[in-house]
Amino acid sequence: MPRLPAFGARGLPRPAIATFAVVLSTLVVLTTTPWSGGSAKLRLERSTRAHATPTTTTATSSTTTSANVAPTSTVTTSASTTTSTTTSTVARSGAPASAAPPPPPTTTTTTPGGACSDPSGQCLPPTPAGYSPVCLDDFTVDAPMGSWNDPTGTGNAVVYTGDHGCKWTSYPDGWPSTYTNGQPGYEPSQVLSVHNGVLDFYLHDVNGLPAGANPSPILSNTGSRYQTYGIYEIRAKVVYDDSYRLDDYYIAWLLWPQDDGNWQYAESDFPEANLADNQVCAYAHYGGSGSQDQFCTNVDFTQWHTYTQVWGPGYRSYYLDGQLIGTSTNQVWDQPERWQIQTEPSGMNDGDSGHVLVDWVAVYAPG
Repeated sequence: MPRLPAFGARGLPRPAIATFAVVLSTLVVLTTTPWSGGSAKLRLERSTRAHATPTTTTATSSTTTSANVAPTSTVTTSASTTTSTTTSTVARSGAPASAAPPPPPTTTTTTPGGACSDPSGQCLPPTPAGYSPVCLDDFTVDAPMGSWNDPTGTGNAVVYTGDHGCKWTSYPDGWPSTYTNGQPGYEPSQVLSVHNGVLDFYLHDVNGLPAGANPSPILSNTGSRYQTYGIYEIRAKVVYDDSYRLDDYYIAWLLWPQDDGNWQYAESDFPEANLADNQVCAYAHYGGSGSQDQFCTNVDFTQWHTYTQVWGPGYRSYYLDGQLIGTSTNQVWDQPERWQIQTEPSGMNDGDSGHVLVDWVAVYAPG
């Protein structure tokens, strides 16, 4: 579902709190102009995610079919070992179909092999054939609570440098998020820290409001947050502090275009979910008029999982622990995007707390 990515890419991140079965989700999205320097300009947007329309077909199966059939009927299924559903919506008749399904990933878009001393028991994966690493972070460089806020208030400042040299930015304290109706939704100085080999999102109320964070890496190949095509991997788990199971929080870890206005052509979300759910989804937006491919599968957030997006010419593929859950080939965006680890309030406020722990991240560029 559309969320609010970091400014520049639809401004403030704004995941859609979806009811992931066939539902119509309306979300308020916060944005800013791309971070090319200067002050970020906030704006509120409203978007409708067409989870169910008369042109939608939903199917499940043990095989995977690329979504490249006629625009009024798209069937995609999951090869995941868990139960998966896929919904594809097409808003424009006559939309071009993809010429061919994408090639399967050649490497570590799957779960890294072998145990190691990392908190999750799995190390950073080896570099996939045909790619180069542009951001690796194993989070072994400690950073105390309070160190992740951007003192410039723009979201452009480097607030953390990891063990492999990857530099990170973050939305500043007090920025609103998708579901906060203009109130603060991001408080990185009171949410983010690095310790014991993990990036820790401590999700809890700040000044009576649920608070999240939205970090984004700078890539070594471009010297910016943006690149065209690549592999994006993150290994994470959730720790609940109470019976509410972090239902006050929503994740939409997404790719977002340089021009916020292009989000309906370009946004790609995975994983996306309310943290209290037992299902996670991927969304590939395309066409500019509300169309999107949706792929969902069951998940236990309390266990370590590796979430992978593979974006290439004509395809976006999504993997959970190395298992393909879906591929979109509809009008795939071919311009630079940035990666936002958007973790934000869901719109509820029952005072719950907990942690999202990230063991490592890896971003690769083709070539």
